[in-house]
Amino acid sequence: MITSEIEPLSVDFASYQADPAFSASDLKIITKQNARALWHSKFNELAPPKVPTPAMKFGTMFHAMILENDSFYSKFKVVEDKRTKKGKEQALEYEKKGITVITPQDAALADNMMSAIMANSTAYDLLDKEYKKLIVAEVKEKNPVKLIQLEAKTSQIYQERKKILKDLKTLIEAEKTDV
Repeated sequence: MITSEIEPLSVDFASYQADPAFSASDLKIITKQNARALWHSKFNELAPPKVPTPAMKFGTMFHAMILENDSFYSKFKVVEDKRTKKGKEQALEYEKKGITVITPQDAALADNMMSAIMANSTAYDLLDKEYKKLIVAEVKEKNPVKLIQLEAKTSQIYQERKKILKDLKTLIEAEKTDV
C-alpha cells in the first residue's frame, strides 16, 4: 500500500519499498545501466521477484535500527544458533510471526555501527531530526533533482569537515615535531 501522507521518521520499510518514488538505488540503476533496466527492475510485473542478498538483509535491518528504532525490536530477533534444534524451532516460530531472524554477529556489528554513528558528531548531525524532515519532504515531493542537490550539499559539508580534520592533523603533527 502506498502511503498518502508520510510523517517524518514514521515510514516503515514496506511502505518505503512500495512507494513509486525514485530511490537512491533506482537512480544508480539509471546511471549505471539505463531507464529500461529501471523499468524492468521496478515496474515489470513479469520480472522475477528480487531475492535479497545477505548484504541487503543486513542493510534493511540496519535501516530499521537507525530510522525505525521504536519498532525495531518487534521486527527483528536474535537467534543464537540456527544449527541447533532449539535454534531452528525458535527461528521458525519468529518467521511464522513475520519477525526477521538475525545472528548475534550481525546484531553486534549493527550495534557497533550505531554506536559509531552516535559517537561521530558529523554522522549524528546528519541524523538530526530537522535534517530527516528535509529528506522526507524531498522524498514526498518525489523530485530526484532536489534529492541529488541534497546529496551534493551533504557531500560538500562532509568535504569541508574532512578538510578541517586534515588541517587539525597537520597542526598536531607540526606541534609534535616543534615546527
